[in-house]
Parts: sequence; structure tokens; C-alpha cells
Amino acid sequence: PFEYRLTELNFFSGNPFLTPQYTTNYQLSFSYKQALTGSVLYSETQDFFADILDTAKTVVTFLIPRNLDESSNLSFNVGYPITLTDWWELRADLNYTYSTYNGEFEDTVIDLEAQVYTASVSNTLKFPWGIRGDISYYYNSDFIWRGSIEVGAFSRVDGGIRKSFLEGKLRASLTFSDLFNNGSDYVYEGDYGGMMIEGVRSRDNRRFGARLSYKFGNDKVKSSRKRKTGLDEEVNRMSD
Repeated sequence: PFEYRLTELNFFSGNPFLTPQYTTNYQLSFSYKQALTGSVLYSETQDFFADILDTAKTVVTFLIPRNLDESSNLSFNVGYPITLTDWWELRADLNYTYSTYNGEFEDTVIDLEAQVYTASVSNTLKFPWGIRGDISYYYNSDFIWRGSIEVGAFSRVDGGIRKSFLEGKLRASLTFSDLFNNGSDYVYEGDYGGMMIEGVRSRDNRRFGARLSYKFGNDKVKSSRKRKTGLDEEVNRMSD
């Protein structure tokens, strides 16, 4: 199986003996006055693809995908848009998920559960001179990654402003992501067969950008004349 290095002492290794995983989903969704939306979802997965820590080969640690007996998820989510003023619109989304992971590998029992909360708030703002702005906040509580690794909570703030010129043909925008750099570091830990692992995986999620685009062409192009073909006449004849 292929292998590639994650860090100096951590590698990922493939597993040619994986079998397919099978998931059964049940979902109930609702909507109230085309504004408040929500859903309840329950899923069960057999032979779940889990990533398991292994040091049997060498002194380094290998992360290997293996089939875990089963996993389940029960989640509730709700979302609601709010118009606060004529220049400020907001949408809030909340989600709760209860997850379980169960299985056994070489006499090592995996029996994990997690209660995961996520929340997001998106704001759309209208400023003078036709300037539009967006700013959003996202929070994710502690969760279990791939059935064996516990990952700490993180959050991020994204947004930007934009304006159009020349009757909408020229558009300028400034954007940012993960403004406070709270969503770039993922703190994780795992415990498998008495082996403890802790670490931090960092990504460059904080970015700033500028964009300028121009739309060429005529927006008032006449629609092409529709020609009646023999096929159209045949279809009309058969439908009579």
C-alpha cells in the first residue's frame, strides 16, 4: 500500500483490505413560512472507514484506514433568516450532533462518543454608494475525526466588501478569511491500545484578497430565431 509523510514521525498508509462501508439514513425536514427551516437526521454505518494509529512497523506512527464495526449519528439543525433593518440582513444556523463509534482491533476496544455543536451567523450589509459587505462567524466544538482522533474546538471569521461600476460591468472586491487566525490550528489527541498521541496540525487559512473583474460583451443580445424542424412536426403529430 502507498505511504506518504504527514510529519517527521507520522505517516499515512493505505489499506488494500478495506471493505465497503454501508450507511442507512433517515431524515425529517420542516419549513415554516418559508423562513424557519430545520431537520432531524439519523444515520447508521456498518464497516465505517476509521483511521487507526499503528506503531507495529517502526518507531514512527502510521495512520491506517480500517473498517470499524459501526458508527451512528443523530443530528438536529435549525436555520432562520432575519431582516434587522433595510441595510442589514442576518441568517443564523445551529446544529447539534451526537456521534458514536464502536469496534475492536487486536483486542483493543474502541467505544467513543461525542456531542458536537456548530453555529454560524452570516451578515449581509448595504452601505452608501452601492457598497455591499458580508461578514460571517463559524464555531465548531470538539469532535471525533474518523472514529479515533479527538479534535479540539475552533472558530473563524470571514468577510469582505464589494462594489460595481460602469452599470455592473466592472466589479471590485476585498475579502478576508479566518481574520483572527482561530481556525488554522487543529489540536488533536488519540488513545489506541495504550498508545497516546497529541499534536497540532496547522494550515494557512488566514488570507486577504483583492479582485477586479470586467464583463465584456453585449447583455442585450437578441435571442436566436426558433426554427421549426421536421422533428417538431412529428412530435406534434404524435401528441394529437
